[in-house]
Amino acid sequence: MPRLARKLSTLLLSAFLLGASLTVAEPRPARAEEPVVDTYALIAVYILNFAKFTSWPEQSFPSPESGIILGIFGDDVFGDTIDTIAGKTVHDRPLIVHRLGLGGNPRDCHILYVAASERRRLHQILAAVAPLPVLTVSDMDDFAAAGGMIQLQKKAGRIHLLINLTAAQRAGITLRSGLLKIATIVAPRQ
Repeated sequence: MPRLARKLSTLLLSAFLLGASLTVAEPRPARAEEPVVDTYALIAVYILNFAKFTSWPEQSFPSPESGIILGIFGDDVFGDTIDTIAGKTVHDRPLIVHRLGLGGNPRDCHILYVAASERRRLHQILAAVAPLPVLTVSDMDDFAAAGGMIQLQKKAGRIHLLINLTAAQRAGITLRSGLLKIATIVAPRQ
């Protein structure tokens, strides 16, 4: 991994674990004490940390050596930045990134990032994975209220987490308290 990517990854990981928010790329000059990073580089590190604070049922994995599969559904908004977390070890399992585009099977994932390009099909996508232990993540508006599990909300130049704990519990996924402490819990829309 290039040195700059390693430093960025370490900075973002530290900020996440400390419950801090970093300023994301904005068209205004940053203050000296605020590191400015690309939004999707930050989201990639958040996703890695979501995996660290998530427990899936053991039967979610075909074998003890199976990896945690992160699927990117819809437009690949990450580009190369998602590759910085591919291969990292979480719960003694490698993180495997699959770019599903529009034709991949989201049901084969442990974590599913749903790009905003899929807004029109969101209910269909969430319904397909709802009964399965698939952690759903997105930065689209109203994602958590619509039934997604973790929504990354950009607000005032920072990333805030909204969690639909009901959706996670229904899928048999456990989100640890360290993650819940830094998030806002959202009730699903009826």
